[in-house]
This record gives sequence, structure tokens and C-alpha cells, in this order.
Amino acid sequence: MTLIFTLFGSILGILIGHYFATQRMQHSELTKFKLMAYADFFSATSRLSASRRIGNTSNEIEDLAKLNDAKNRILISGDVKVIHFMIEFIESGATLELESGILAFTRMTRQIRISLGHKKNDLMDYDISNVIFKIEPSQYSYRADQQRAGLSKQE
Repeated sequence: MTLIFTLFGSILGILIGHYFATQRMQHSELTKFKLMAYADFFSATSRLSASRRIGNTSNEIEDLAKLNDAKNRILISGDVKVIHFMIEFIESGATLELESGILAFTRMTRQIRISLGHKKNDLMDYDISNVIFKIEPSQYSYRADQQRAGLSKQE
């Protein structure tokens, strides 16, 4: 009888251990998938906005395809609040030119950090919008260059 209980307990322990190991592995894979989707979304958004700011639209189709791929992966695996803020960003025009888009993108960034386990207000002391969106080289501005070109044409 003791042998049966020992055998049953061993089998039950193996099954429970396997179940928890499988759950942990699935959670780890989902986290990796989400992290890659978030990183690809940031990369594609940054590339697209930087290209548009300097007037380079030669790779726009490729950048939009990468952005759409990342958006779809976020829709599949992202947390509900992250998806909410991503939709807000897209509805604001999905550009980093207007204040509404910048604020929506910043809210999405904060929510992604929360979904990855960071504390809600751990970056409140920093101006992360300035860090995220200061993308033009300090010595060059496409807009200023265009304005100078427009002024010289008018003269």
C-alpha cells in the first residue's frame, strides 16, 4: 500500500512540476515576443518619424510595413492598456509632429514599462518626452533648412 502511495505521489509530483515548467516557459516566450514587438514598434516609429522630419521618404513603404508588423504583434500579445494607448497614438495621427501624438506615444511608453514589471511612476522625475523625441542632430534642422531655402527663393 505504501508503495502505491509513493508511486502515485511521485507521478503526481512529476505532472505538477511539468505543468508549472510549461507555464513558466510559455510566459517567458510570450514576454520575449511582446518585448520584440514593442522594440520593433519603437524602432519603426522612430525611423519613420526621423525620416519624415528630414524629408527622406525613400524607405517609407518598408518602414510602414515594419510598423504594421509590430502593431499586429502588439495586438496579438500586448496588454490591454498598451493596446489602448497604441490605438490612441494611431488615432492621433501616428506622427510625432503634433503634441497629441507625442503625449499618446509617451503614455504608451509608460504603459509598456508597467506591463514589463516596472513601477508606475519610476520615471516621473525625468522628462522622457524630451529624451524620446529629441531626434534631430543639434546642428541641423530640415525645417530650418527648408525655411532658409524658401526665403532665398522669395528674394
